[in-house]
Amino acid sequence: MPLALSGPVRPPDTRGRTLQALAVEQRPDGPVWVIGFPDGGAARASLATGALLPPVGPEEAQRLGVAAYAGAGHPVRVTRTPADKPPLDLRRPRPAWAVEFDDGARVYVDAETGSILALRTAQWRWFDLMWGLHILDPRGREDTSHPLLIGAAALGVAGVLTGIVLLFARRRRRRTTRA
Repeated sequence: MPLALSGPVRPPDTRGRTLQALAVEQRPDGPVWVIGFPDGGAARASLATGALLPPVGPEEAQRLGVAAYAGAGHPVRVTRTPADKPPLDLRRPRPAWAVEFDDGARVYVDAETGSILALRTAQWRWFDLMWGLHILDPRGREDTSHPLLIGAAALGVAGVLTGIVLLFARRRRRRTTRA
């Protein structure tokens, strides 16, 4: 969405904290500063005043989730997910609001900044399951160096090497029977 500026822009009040990232994002209620700190924390601030805005509440999370979702579903529930135990759908250590829709879709909204972290649908969940099986990490679906995958690769290499040895052994046996 293009930015809709209605007046002068003021820098955000960071209260003396060092910044790692600073961006302007358009929201349904207007543009805001999105601030990232080196310790992993984040905040948002008013573009017009520079004042820090409070964390996102459930009502605002629902508004942001509905604005981000292009499907036909309607929101049925908004739940908070903690940063230390993110759901499998999210896989990011961020505090978030999960906006669930009646068609099974789920939009994750960052609880500190209001940014959309993820949009998960039934098709995405199917793809994610297949990806987890493909890399042999059905629990986390992230580790491409999972012990199951390494074991399957080693078994495959052992099978190929055994086949090569048997191929040459068979050729040698054919030559001795012809002679």
